[in-house]
Amino acid sequence: SIRASLLEYEAEQFGKWAATVDGTLAEKLTLPLLLRDAKSGELTVNFDLRLVKLLNEVKYFVIQHKDIPEVAQSLYRSAERFRVQTGNLELVRGKYNHMLEHMLDVERPLLKGQMKAIDKVLEKGLKVLTWKDDDAEKNKFIDEAMELVSEAHSTLLEMKANMRGIQAVLKKWSDTPLIVRRAAKTYVPDVFMEEHTQQLEGRYREITDGNKEIHRLLLESNKVLKVSKGAPAWRAYVEFINNILVSGIATTVVASLQSLLRLVDPAELAKSEAPPLLEIKVELAAPDVVFAPALEPGDKVLTEVAGSRKSPTSVMDFVQRWISDFYNVVRLVKRLDRQEGDFLKEMEEDEEVRFFVHRIVGECERNAQACKAMLKTYSVHRPLWTKDINLSLEAYLAEAMKASEEG
Repeated sequence: SIRASLLEYEAEQFGKWAATVDGTLAEKLTLPLLLRDAKSGELTVNFDLRLVKLLNEVKYFVIQHKDIPEVAQSLYRSAERFRVQTGNLELVRGKYNHMLEHMLDVERPLLKGQMKAIDKVLEKGLKVLTWKDDDAEKNKFIDEAMELVSEAHSTLLEMKANMRGIQAVLKKWSDTPLIVRRAAKTYVPDVFMEEHTQQLEGRYREITDGNKEIHRLLLESNKVLKVSKGAPAWRAYVEFINNILVSGIATTVVASLQSLLRLVDPAELAKSEAPPLLEIKVELAAPDVVFAPALEPGDKVLTEVAGSRKSPTSVMDFVQRWISDFYNVVRLVKRLDRQEGDFLKEMEEDEEVRFFVHRIVGECERNAQACKAMLKTYSVHRPLWTKDINLSLEAYLAEAMKASEEG
């Protein structure tokens, strides 16, 4: 009958399966616990898929009450232990490989001692221990490897978190420019300077506090590493973080320069439909017509300004003052690589900083020339304010008055 044929076929297939169990176990249970990739150095848990398949098969045969071979029953009794061991080894593998993948070259020397200790322990799982070995030996190895890998991984994660913290502080600095136009209106220069000075004081405090946080985070990394501050590996790491700091300061200065450029570039103002930033008046200072405030240092100014004790401030003086305010950030941030000094030299040599300073100065000079060209249109009316009114009146009267025939 069909039923008998199916049972016969089932028995035949089960017999073939049972005949392969010994060979599979003899081959796969003698494999080492771990494998290492020759190129990347990454680990793999070496629990063969055929063993996983065999365990699943045994599980279902047990449910069906099949008469499975003793070696298969023994494997099945060890299934839970294998599950726990492979699970723990996967945790070791994941943390170890994560370190290999994400550890920066500058971080490797700082973790060299820990990685060396880990690799020494891992040798046992790579070359000595197999899946058929005593559970006590395997568990001891796994626990030791887990402890060392977890400690090193935790150290690396804390270093990474501290570095991200430093980068977050720097990003906060650059997200808001050091010069901000709070209202879309044209300002009287002194009013804008007063508003700018108040805003700048708050930003300087923020940067000073951020600098303290950066130094604290770097110190936290030193503590977790338990390394001497004089060690070459640590000094190299400090230099690396110091370069991140230099880059962050440059980004902050550039962001502020870009903001200033948008405030003085007519094309940018037109694009954003914003009015000019500063109100510049045209004043009569006979015999000249002048701008108040002056556009550039050395330009003619009103007599009352020129005669005052305070040096006259031109538009270019304002712009140079703002640029100087940006550069002053370097005096608020302490270097990480040495006790003394600031980052002024690095900022002055930064190509992007120099580029935007050049753009801003160029735009202001072109604006000044355009304004001065406009001023020349008043020159045709110059006689109206250069001639003496009384003398002109007398001359007019002399020409207009004629003697009558009566004398």
